[in-house]
Amino acid sequence: MMKRLTIVVLAMLVLAAMPGTALAQETNQTDRPTTNRPVTEEEREARLAAHIEQIKARALEAIKKRLATVAELEAAVERSEYVSASNAAKLQAELRKTARGLEALAEEIQAATTIEELRELVPQIFEFGVYRVIAPKVHLTLGASYGVAFATRLEEFAGKLQEVLDRMAEHGIDVEEAGAELEEMTRAIASGKEKATQVPEMVIDLEPDDPGAGEVLHQAKSVLQSAAADLRSAAQSGHEIVAFIKRVLGRD
Repeated sequence: MMKRLTIVVLAMLVLAAMPGTALAQETNQTDRPTTNRPVTEEEREARLAAHIEQIKARALEAIKKRLATVAELEAAVERSEYVSASNAAKLQAELRKTARGLEALAEEIQAATTIEELRELVPQIFEFGVYRVIAPKVHLTLGASYGVAFATRLEEFAGKLQEVLDRMAEHGIDVEEAGAELEEMTRAIASGKEKATQVPEMVIDLEPDDPGAGEVLHQAKSVLQSAAADLRSAAQSGHEIVAFIKRVLGRD
């Protein structure tokens, strides 16, 4: 029910002056003579036709913006070096399907000749969920995929730091404090990587008409933000360990 109400409200933004009450008011106003002569039937029809064209123009502009967004999302998925092949394939398939649907809807709207047709067609623009579901899903999937890759690089970095600290310890250098920092770094990496890995699984199969999609996307965003915080903490620990190593070796 809430989803349907949201779609109706969004449609009203495009249809602005289109609702029955507004149309009735406009029609009534055209019946009121503004000069000494009555409004002719031809004039009323011309005004209605202009009104229909205005609604169509707004609707087609809304579709155009969504098609541009879909194209940008497709390019982002194509550019990503980190998203898995399976997730990339799912995202691209959904984006292509959405583009085809929007293009077909644009043709129907362009061909519409009555207010009644537009009342049926225009709300369908928002049922595609481009900004409500699809775009957030793509961004979260790509962001999480980068997070997993970044965590993997941090794991490799932590391994190299461990090797350096081990050699320093062999030469009698006290590395206890740096070793504790490295353990904290390793825990933060594991936590961040685990959280980032969860995000694509949470969102990849969401559909625009799923009633709980908004809540799931919100939860996934929170998980990804937490993962990012863990990985930033791990990276900071790594910098501190490097600073310790440089101090001991007398390097700036």
